[in-house]
Amino acid sequence: MGISLRTGTMMVLDFPTIVWKMLSGQKIEIDDLSEIEVNFVRSMRDLIMRKEEEFEYIPMYWQT
Repeated sequence: MGISLRTGTMMVLDFPTIVWKMLSGQKIEIDDLSEIEVNFVRSMRDLIMRKEEEFEYIPMYWQT
């Protein structure tokens, strides 16, 4: 990025949609996140569609 600024050459910033929306202050939607984390969005949509009683039987393992 520094070389691009010093030499005046154009640099391609190919960020996902979610980054551009955050920079421009637009509302971020779940489809923006699915562009970079498909499995996470799929899991969250599955949890949203479940009934409250079903949560007792879902094995959930959290990692950091």
